[in-house]
Amino acid sequence: MPALGFLRLWVWAGALTLSATLVAQDAKESPPKPLPVPEVGTPVRVRVSEKISQTLLVAKVPPHYPDEARAKHIEGSVVLVTEISPEGAVESMKVVSGDSLLATAATEAVKQWKYKPFLLNRKPIAVETQVTVRFTLSAQR
Repeated sequence: MPALGFLRLWVWAGALTLSATLVAQDAKESPPKPLPVPEVGTPVRVRVSEKISQTLLVAKVPPHYPDEARAKHIEGSVVLVTEISPEGAVESMKVVSGDSLLATAATEAVKQWKYKPFLLNRKPIAVETQVTVRFTLSAQR
């Protein structure tokens, strides 16, 4: 019986040695394949700060102060998230905050603004930025 246990151990050790040898030979014959590297392309649009977008602004149409807002003495800021095309035209806007009477006037003015193209790797690219339009009654008198 003890000889049978020794035989099992010997067969098991032989199998381990054989499998280790086969793995080592396989590793020598074919080098490991490199992992694929994902391609990094140019993004479709980048987000830039309001200060950077202001430096690109070339034509700014001032907003018309709504008569109803003036009569109600409504002042404040309208904050918009704006998408600018690679050519510098305002493509779309979303009002983030501000009085609804002022927001309409702000969006009507900002959609007429023109920007210099934002360059990434020397190529124009679309931009998303924040635009703040301020309305003050004292400036309208």
